Amino acid sequence: MENICPYCKGKDTIKKGLRKNKLGPKQTRWCNKCKRRYTPNDGFWKMKHEPEIIAEALSCYKRGMSLKDVKDHLSDYRETDISRKTVLMWLRKYSKILKSWSDKQKPKIKGPIHLDELIAKVKKMHGL
Repeated sequence: MENICPYCKGKDTIKKGLRKNKLGPKQTRWCNKCKRRYTPNDGFWKMKHEPEIIAEALSCYKRGMSLKDVKDHLSDYRETDISRKTVLMWLRKYSKILKSWSDKQKPKIKGPIHLDELIAKVKKMHGL
């Protein structure tokens, strides 16, 4: 959650009450600089479905399910009426965010790496 005011970009903000919507209460903040109240963007701004449903849809698609299979899975197990177009829009929106996040991640590899039946040893190379 960001503590920066979206209106004046001030950092002098405090928690100030809750706002209720269909998904439940959301924490609101108060900016002491511009005297405005706002709800921080939690990554699911203006999404009409629960974050768990969106994450499950993205996970199912990443595992190899088609858009229709994802839609059918969500309607069977989550009892939601979500179209294939909605799943596609979620994929377009969140895949860019997830790709930029995963590109920043650097693996920490130390010692032997076990890959199925293959064992590779990582040695420190001197002089490079």
